[in-house]
Amino acid sequence: MNAEPVATRTSGPKKSRPHRFPLVVGAMSVGVASLLVVWSGFHPHGNFEASLLGLGALAVAALAWLWLLIQCIRRARFHPGLVALPLTLLLALGATRLGVVRNLGWELARPSLEHAVAEGTCPGWAGPLPVSRCVSLGDGGTAFHIRNDGFLVSGGWAHIADPKVAAELLTRSHLQNEGYRFKEIGDSWYLFEVVW
Repeated sequence: MNAEPVATRTSGPKKSRPHRFPLVVGAMSVGVASLLVVWSGFHPHGNFEASLLGLGALAVAALAWLWLLIQCIRRARFHPGLVALPLTLLLALGATRLGVVRNLGWELARPSLEHAVAEGTCPGWAGPLPVSRCVSLGDGGTAFHIRNDGFLVSGGWAHIADPKVAAELLTRSHLQNEGYRFKEIGDSWYLFEVVW
């Protein structure tokens, strides 16, 4: 029995990679922050609680990204996470800032609000968003307040069927409208905010 020598695999210098745990924490916190930014964007004027939670997740993500940056500088190596983490968050912020998410929130809420207008009821939900109360604006107009819509500004969507009433509400200041400020979005629907 002649035993042939077994070729041993020699490896070069061990490649140093950043630890996975901070990268996973960074990716998860960026994901959570992005989801909270998008959820806040569904609301007509932002969601205060989601914004606060998003800031906390963003702080964790920033620390994880900073750790990854330091590791990459120390090892003189690039890691795709340096670009992927901020890019994910920028895409979520951009979609929210450009109104893409708010328009999607309106399209999801609109069928239930139109049904409520036709039935003369106050829905508990407008698509994915909870309705806190409905206020009659007189002459067939209804304001649907979205729960947790903002900190010092709350709001929602209003349906005002009479164009004369709508024109009057649009031209008056919020002080003359009991704090309401309206912006037309089409088909007798208006985005409103109540300013304190």
